[in-house]
Amino acid sequence: MATTFHTKPRALSGARLALLAGCAALPCQLAQGQASVSLHGVVRDFNANHPDFELASLGGDALITGSVAVDLDFDGKPVYTGDGRVVATDALDSEGRPIPPHLAGGFSEDPVPMEDFGIANGLVIPNQEFVAVFTVLGAAIETSGGSPMPVTLRVRTDADVHEPFGPYSSASATVNDENNPRRFDAPGAFAPGTELSIQAKSWYWSRGRYRTHLSANSADDSPQVRVLRDGDAVPNYAGFNGQNDIEHFVRDYIDTDRGTISLLPHQAIFLFELGTTNLTSIYTDFQDLVVLVTLTTSLDHIGGVLDPGIDPCNALNDSDAAMGSPTNGRISGQDSFAQWFRHWPGVNAPAAYEMVLTDNGAGVFEYSTADFTPIDKRLFGNAGSDHNRNLTFEVDALFTGPGQCEGRFIEVSGEGDLWMYIDGKLAMDFSGNGANRLQYLSFDRLGLVEGTEYKLQLFYAQRADQNSPLSVRTNLNLRTTGPKSVPVASFYD
Repeated sequence: MATTFHTKPRALSGARLALLAGCAALPCQLAQGQASVSLHGVVRDFNANHPDFELASLGGDALITGSVAVDLDFDGKPVYTGDGRVVATDALDSEGRPIPPHLAGGFSEDPVPMEDFGIANGLVIPNQEFVAVFTVLGAAIETSGGSPMPVTLRVRTDADVHEPFGPYSSASATVNDENNPRRFDAPGAFAPGTELSIQAKSWYWSRGRYRTHLSANSADDSPQVRVLRDGDAVPNYAGFNGQNDIEHFVRDYIDTDRGTISLLPHQAIFLFELGTTNLTSIYTDFQDLVVLVTLTTSLDHIGGVLDPGIDPCNALNDSDAAMGSPTNGRISGQDSFAQWFRHWPGVNAPAAYEMVLTDNGAGVFEYSTADFTPIDKRLFGNAGSDHNRNLTFEVDALFTGPGQCEGRFIEVSGEGDLWMYIDGKLAMDFSGNGANRLQYLSFDRLGLVEGTEYKLQLFYAQRADQNSPLSVRTNLNLRTTGPKSVPVASFYD
């Protein structure tokens, strides 16, 4: 899957501005003659004694938001934060439609840059209080035989070590895959003089397990690490064995007229060579790991997917949500929540489920049920109830990034817990009990790149003891990622 997000704001050409001005007249171009879309997902049944899936009302008519992190973990699953809050009043767009609270807002402003910063011996040293964002633009390294080699990384801010994409010491946390760019917002604000560095490691398979191949640390002024700033020449190393070269990974940050790197004053790109220590050899290409570091005085205006209020078509005039009391949403904690969307023998039992969205005749694909109970009398059974309600459902799909102003949307309503992610970033967020909840997402908000393929993931939990309607409506041309494998051992172990 090829994914591109712009972290740096781009000026719009006159032609582009003219296009946006007339966007209301643009048609919504959907697949011709497609009557339905079938999405293959997995339902997981839970024992009635699971602390998060007791057959009892969750209590109260409360919509909860903020229970999960903005980013998926390295397995592509939601992470419980414990930071949920009751939504006293929905956030609304200008049409009065409820929208995800974290996406409410008007036009985005330009980034708020900090003053220029120094790089000493590979260390980034800002000169004023700042927040930091690390974006993996890409990674490409393989054995001479063509087998991909895992790459892991960690970030250091003074004495604090962060492993945002999984354990640095485990090859399974590789970032050498097709899920880049991936972004890490370092937690909190840092004092002037805080030293930032990146450490990276490559792995190879030998004698039945992965072993360390090479590591490099930007803090050591390592010759294995190069740093690019605004105005630097684009390195001309050829990608080893036909791999993409550096220019491919930094293409959004090149001034094509000058042939130089084009970054904002508060940005730098780190290039890692993790294949060889002989930097004069044909194996040297410095694109084994490519990381963009962005420093700013505020995270509110960092560019990228799902920035609040990106809408070049029209001002949305959103109203913000009114937030109420903190709540854990009757989730016991991270350990129990980690079981919701993973195969966990003895705790849950999986079954494949196909969600079919049907064209309503107006180019909108719809799925709707008054009571989502796809595993009645199956797996762990109904536990003495009319329906089997202790369940989660996970489904993902691919779609091509729409052009701005095409009116693409997705609307989900339901009773239960539901989160939707676009390329690993939270796009829809509601959980709790009570009235049938609805959130509407305009894709004009997201700053997606037209023609680029994106992954949509929906995670749903049904934990109440009453009817649980579920409805999905969209004019996106979704494509299934194929039938899901369901391990039989998960049920019988």
